[in-house]
Amino acid sequence: MLREALILRNIEVRLLVSCWEQTHPLTFNFVWSLKTLCMELANCSMEAKFFSPREQRDGTLQGINHNRLMVTDSAVYIGNFDWVGNEFTFNAGAGLVINQVEGVKEKNSTLVEQVRATFQRDWYSRHTKSLQANKIPVCNKHQLNQLAHLKIAQPTERNGSKESPNGSL
Repeated sequence: MLREALILRNIEVRLLVSCWEQTHPLTFNFVWSLKTLCMELANCSMEAKFFSPREQRDGTLQGINHNRLMVTDSAVYIGNFDWVGNEFTFNAGAGLVINQVEGVKEKNSTLVEQVRATFQRDWYSRHTKSLQANKIPVCNKHQLNQLAHLKIAQPTERNGSKESPNGSL
């Protein structure tokens, strides 16, 4: 769905992905694959940022961005599906599409405009980090420990040649 929007329909896409302990590891692969496809095309515009919640002194998280929404020029989708893999195909859930062209007279803004403003607020928040080339965001302490372990592992010498700790892998 997003690939089609980016590549075939030349729609500008901005993804704001939560970056915390519950973030699915394949999320980064998906975002990188979209970004890679887009870098090779002239009319492709895709940005991605990761929203990291604030960690309190007691280790709890505050400000988790667990939204599942999409905003277009004239509509908003709000649902409970994660935007990974076959979530829309194999899982049951609910979603709501709201299409409002005119503003509500009392407030003079549509729900679409209000959700867009919320997205913009989060997009420019100090708690977001842009997707950087060849750098996977660290979203939890467990992932950080795994990365540290990989950096510590050094090739071993065997018969004068260097081999990886994983043998022939």
